[in-house]
Amino acid sequence: MSVQQHASLSKAMSKQCAKSDQLNHGRTVVKSDKAHRTIVNLSNQKLDDGSISALSKGLKFSPAPRHLSILDIISGIEQCNRNLSHNGAEDVRLTTSHILVKAKPPESNISQEERRCLRLLRENEDLVVLPADKGNATVVLNSADYHLKMLHF
Repeated sequence: MSVQQHASLSKAMSKQCAKSDQLNHGRTVVKSDKAHRTIVNLSNQKLDDGSISALSKGLKFSPAPRHLSILDIISGIEQCNRNLSHNGAEDVRLTTSHILVKAKPPESNISQEERRCLRLLRENEDLVVLPADKGNATVVLNSADYHLKMLHF
């Protein structure tokens, strides 16, 4: 390789490295082995391990409830009982009450730390968590940046 070719190649490589650095400025990419998901943090807030672990479960993940919502179940049963006869409605109520007495909440599928981190992410109005356009990734953005991008899109 001649000196001129070497200089040209070196110049092109440094230009590409500068472009790459500019694109990745302020961007944190975390790959999770657990679910083969990538979390891309484009926000200015650092994500802790609990947040990364919770987000790596995916956006369709649903934490198991800590307690049963008995009032919601009863109200749903009572709405259905309107269409039944009095005796039929009483049978349904009796069966439902026996089932609810024995019912236990499901076993937790998330740690307390992950639950706390999910709550903090949900309550943080400065962050937006979205699926990436392509790939199996989750993106965390500043809400101001997100709204700005939506206005210019």
